Amino acid sequence: MELRRIRGITLPHNSGQMTMRLFADDTNAFVHNEDTNWETFWWYLDTFCEAFGSRINHSKTTFRAIKENQPNLLTVHGCQNIQSGQVVCIFGIPMGLGVTLEQRWA
Repeated sequence: MELRRIRGITLPHNSGQMTMRLFADDTNAFVHNEDTNWETFWWYLDTFCEAFGSRINHSKTTFRAIKENQPNLLTVHGCQNIQSGQVVCIFGIPMGLGVTLEQRWA
């Protein structure tokens, strides 16, 4: 199988790149907003699901696009864009962009 690469975010102090953090049934991906990166990431998820008999719950899948253009692949599958001020749970911890600590734990 050919090795597919995902362009993640660059970590400070030349520490490499971060692309994914996984815990139990939660996954966080840090992917440059380019179609080829999303297609590769989706391919990895599909391959994992096929191997283990799992399914992605698209209605619970959220993303935050840093640039204005939203990843086409994610919107086509019904994934929701996290808006500024919206609280979401990541690994069971309430987080959000533009929200206060009080809003996160309300």
